[in-house]
Amino acid sequence: MKSELYFKHDGDAMRDSKLSKLLLCKNGPTLYGLYWLIIEFLFELENCLGTFDQLKMRARALGVPESTLRKIVTDYGLFVVDGDTFYSKGLIVRVKDLEEKRAQRRKKEAPKTCSHKLNENDIPLVNNDIHLSGEHSRAEQSLPEQSLPEQTIPEQSLPEFSKEIYTSTSTSSSKPSSSPEPEKPERPAGEIIDFSNFKFPMDNQPLRPVVDWEKCVEEAFSSQSWYEQVGMKSHLGEEFRDNPLIVKRLFKEHVMTQGNESAIRDLRQAKNYFANMMQPGSKTCEYLGERLHKLVKMENRNPFEDVDRASGERSYFGYSIPRDAPPRPTCNAVWNVKLNIWIS
Repeated sequence: MKSELYFKHDGDAMRDSKLSKLLLCKNGPTLYGLYWLIIEFLFELENCLGTFDQLKMRARALGVPESTLRKIVTDYGLFVVDGDTFYSKGLIVRVKDLEEKRAQRRKKEAPKTCSHKLNENDIPLVNNDIHLSGEHSRAEQSLPEQSLPEQTIPEQSLPEFSKEIYTSTSTSSSKPSSSPEPEKPERPAGEIIDFSNFKFPMDNQPLRPVVDWEKCVEEAFSSQSWYEQVGMKSHLGEEFRDNPLIVKRLFKEHVMTQGNESAIRDLRQAKNYFANMMQPGSKTCEYLGERLHKLVKMENRNPFEDVDRASGERSYFGYSIPRDAPPRPTCNAVWNVKLNIWIS
């Protein structure tokens, strides 16, 4: 949908009355961050319009309760809810303003057409709308329309096809051959050749607009039934079914790593590429399954802790957490080294 993946973000957004109310709640900074994740999620969708089913899938991918995201959407007046859909007025206004500015910029940067000057060899076009001035024009105006006789061209005046000229030129330009060329049939005098049915080699291939491959992938993954069908054939189970956003990200990484962006130009090619990649028993399917398992394990971690991907060590704000310590309960909890408990 967007040619460039960015939108305006007000520097004083946290001073907005509705967002201030969100920040004053328990775990306010966490809810504030989830609010902007929802905004970025809507920005990726067509017309910036989301559904609660899509919100449920995003909650699974983020590893947060669906009720938390739904509460942010419905309880603070930050979004407009219409049945099963919701949107942000502020986001739509910013996206529309951004698109208008891009259109104006493209219009200014468009190359100006230069005027063509006639040379001596150029043939000027005749303008039939211009009337001659002088005696001819007055005489022409004085004649009634019915007085102009219809002119017919006699058959004898039409140029006839000369077989002698054709045979002499063709034999002089072509190489001598052992077998004589068949004589070409004469065309009747005055015949008009119809080129309307003539087709060039490229006419059989309809021109198609070049579409960004990532848009094709986004459109393919928006079909939940197709995605679940591919998942059933891949035998990757619930991890594949419940994490379409992570799978889509891994698929895009695979396409860019292999340099196959040009192989996806429409929705059908995107679906076929992914379906072939997820054939059960293939190396690509096994590799994606392993990456998916690791990423899901990391995504489902405690949102109040940081985990080092290489060592697996837990920490918060730079402070290390013992391996046997229970999960950090809140964003304000501090680990007491003496008592070996979390203190809020």
